[in-house]
Amino acid sequence: MSNDHKPIQLTLGDDRLPYGLWKSIEHMRKGELSQIMVKPKWGYNCEKNKDTLIFPTGWNEGEKREALMSRRVFFEIRLHDWVVRHDIHGDGLLIKTVHQRGSGLDRVSLHD
Repeated sequence: MSNDHKPIQLTLGDDRLPYGLWKSIEHMRKGELSQIMVKPKWGYNCEKNKDTLIFPTGWNEGEKREALMSRRVFFEIRLHDWVVRHDIHGDGLLIKTVHQRGSGLDRVSLHD
């Protein structure tokens, strides 16, 4: 385990990260510190993103890679903050970034 505790930025749903990791992070709250255990099925041996996963430096070949793919992996995560972005059409061409949430349930419509 590394003592490197520098913040990283990630996008939930990114296929380069273990599925179980970002799925767990989306259930965290700001300032929360958690230890997340990810089983191989949702970690580095997940069928969903097997071809796009990025393995940690030094663990991407040989026996170490096989160990990550066959064992539980533990992550210690502190959620500092997040930014809400909405992909309006689902194609990455129209992105809305929420800087401050509004109040109420009403939204603008076509005739407003």
